[in-house]
Amino acid sequence: MIGWSASCSSGRVIGYFSRITGLSFMLAVSGAWAAEQDSSISPRLGADVYARAERFLSWNADEYARNLDIDHHWIGTSDRFWYARQTRAGKEFVIVDAAGGKTRAAFNHDLLARGLSAAIGRPVDPLKLPFKSLEFLDGDHAVRVWVDKKSWHCSLAQSICTEELAPKSGDLVSPDGRLAAFLKGDDIWVRSTDGRMERPLSRDGEAHYSYGAVAEVSGGQGGGVLQELRVPVAIWSPDSSKLLTLRLDERKVLDLHLLEMVPKEGVRPVLHSYRYAVPGDANEPSAALMIFDVASGKRIDMHHDPLPVTAVDPLLDDRAWWSQDSKTVYAVPREVGEQRVQLLAMDADTGATRTLIEESGKTYVEIGGSAFDRDVRTLTDGRIIWYSERDNWGHLYLYDRAGKLIRQLTSGAWKVMDITRIDERRGRIYFTAVGREEGENPYQQHLYVINLDGSGLRLLTPENANHEVRRDLTELTKQRPPGADVPREPSFSPSGRYFVETLSRPDLPSATVLRTAEGRLIKTLERADISALQASGLTLPEPFQVLAADGTTKLYGMIYRPSRFDPAGKYPVIDVIYPGPQSTVTPRTFKDALFNDDAFNGQALAEVGFVVINIDGRGTPFRSKSFHDVSYGDMAQAGNLEDHIAGIRQLAARYPYMDLDRVGITGHSGGGFASTRAILAYPDFYKVAVSSSGNHDQRGYLLAWGPTYQGPYRGANYDAQINARLAGQLKGKLLLMHGELDNNVHPALTVQLIDALIKAGKDFDFLWLPGQDHSLGATRGYVERKRWNYFVRNLLGMEPPADYSMSEPSK
Repeated sequence: MIGWSASCSSGRVIGYFSRITGLSFMLAVSGAWAAEQDSSISPRLGADVYARAERFLSWNADEYARNLDIDHHWIGTSDRFWYARQTRAGKEFVIVDAAGGKTRAAFNHDLLARGLSAAIGRPVDPLKLPFKSLEFLDGDHAVRVWVDKKSWHCSLAQSICTEELAPKSGDLVSPDGRLAAFLKGDDIWVRSTDGRMERPLSRDGEAHYSYGAVAEVSGGQGGGVLQELRVPVAIWSPDSSKLLTLRLDERKVLDLHLLEMVPKEGVRPVLHSYRYAVPGDANEPSAALMIFDVASGKRIDMHHDPLPVTAVDPLLDDRAWWSQDSKTVYAVPREVGEQRVQLLAMDADTGATRTLIEESGKTYVEIGGSAFDRDVRTLTDGRIIWYSERDNWGHLYLYDRAGKLIRQLTSGAWKVMDITRIDERRGRIYFTAVGREEGENPYQQHLYVINLDGSGLRLLTPENANHEVRRDLTELTKQRPPGADVPREPSFSPSGRYFVETLSRPDLPSATVLRTAEGRLIKTLERADISALQASGLTLPEPFQVLAADGTTKLYGMIYRPSRFDPAGKYPVIDVIYPGPQSTVTPRTFKDALFNDDAFNGQALAEVGFVVINIDGRGTPFRSKSFHDVSYGDMAQAGNLEDHIAGIRQLAARYPYMDLDRVGITGHSGGGFASTRAILAYPDFYKVAVSSSGNHDQRGYLLAWGPTYQGPYRGANYDAQINARLAGQLKGKLLLMHGELDNNVHPALTVQLIDALIKAGKDFDFLWLPGQDHSLGATRGYVERKRWNYFVRNLLGMEPPADYSMSEPSK
């Protein structure tokens, strides 16, 4: 039987189902499902504990720590840059001349605030100016800012701001500023920015077979902004004469559906359908590359089969780019499974295409320090910098313009991460790498330089810390649409003579510094101010080293303790997990260690009363290829849970305050899969799990995922990783969470697991978040409170603070 009851409490209607094969639900009109428990049998945790923990939520970082990192912006082609410095009163914009490190106020803040206030019709605080980015104009005598979705030209001397006629939000403006590409229906058009000309480049676009379109699967992979703004997926040639774009074919790709049950208007649920291919589907999305000669309107098709779209298309993926002379387009397709990579060269006048370099492997072949990076570059003379792990480590190789190997540039038991700059005039490559410096954590990143003849390898950032040096912008990012958020700019100045970097460790507050290209320190721009954290209590996280389950491989991680830590006490342990295989979970920077994104925030969770750990097990990236390949074809390892258990046991022997009878685990997305896997596969070790937005079965996830890390789909080879098949092994407490409108990891993957748990007669809890996507968006504070509550009840054996209201991210 199904029983139903309802009551009113604080203006909410609360109901619960009972006796549904052991599954209990609570439905609150505010938007959550969870389990009710009797609060009379346990002591209650004080609200002050949650308040201390809230300090470390990512959206509270600016309140408790200032200048953790600096978002600098180079001014035109000069060696000057501006940034916003955080002060106790607000923010101050400053300009720095890199040549000598001289710093001055960027403008008179009072005058600019006065001009903006008059223009927008409301008061403006000069220390809280309502914009994040600006552009200097008229020899620094004026600035362009975006406020209220409008462009304003502000004279810095006269305190006058006037609204500008800004380019349309869907325009992709050419490098010379004279033309703009845009979408109309399913076709791509071009107009002159002076308004005198407008005409189509394509005329035969149709639904799901359109020009310059973002793949529907990409909405959950970072392409949503372009979808919303209707900006064409295209790249102008450097000389502005041609436009590289694509024709996206999704005609035979099957739909996924999401049902929005709390619509913005009315009460009738809204169905959202989108094309999304999964492993084993007969049809996959593809993109045919082409060039339009704008003057003649001629279309030049790439003489090659359409390229696969496994998550995002080749342009959004930064796998297609122009040569500096606008005569050639290069592309490195991301194939399904990624066991082969090719560098293609397309003649921009004829479309003739040839393969310059090809590399294949028994597992995935990467072309950059991470799965998302392209560390393949083409030089002005046609020579090629190529990234490869062919010798078990990620290194750089130099090829001639015909694709013949000239030499290996870097070598050794360490890994190149990013090419940050190439100085062709001096024949140098600047790059970041990990694992080269003896006695340091092998995940710490440093900047190096090497000559194109393979000589002169030098370390430029010698401090024992992680050095954040940003790479150049991608082609599409450089051509961002008007009003879009300003991207984080490259570390190197336009001339290449200087760079800005932020150095820190999880146990070392960050400093942002200015250096010459030779590595000489010019100036420390800012040091993080963490005095507010220290005044209210802070125990810094501690990096650690343990051995993997094989007893020989070194693993690295982080341990977090509460600010009121008592070494004589006994603390439950929580494993905050992300299994990769494309990324790691252990933070390398001070900011990420203390203010990491919410589901992975170890310090906030520790403050509630736990010892929290991160471990990057075998099968995760940023070390050797063989270390990474441990997980290939066996995603059921879920970040190598045996390594996690072995590491936690070693830590408990080292730190007796860790209580191994009370071990929990939590994670989001891939971490949601892994945390659920942990409590099902190792029920005698992990007693409590909180899992959000989990991809619990790779058969229902991206083509870019399962085929790459589990291997080509053959049916049975995917069976072992299905979490639902272990539902009968659940012993502990499990809370599952998922957003209703998750277009990245479909909610069906969690619901199918729920179905298996019901059929196995298991008790568990489920939090459903109406209207939320994969990130869980504006409900993140609510979600974190539910996560904390669950561990407090089931690991601490206490009741959480009554009626505690958590802060939410600002809209």
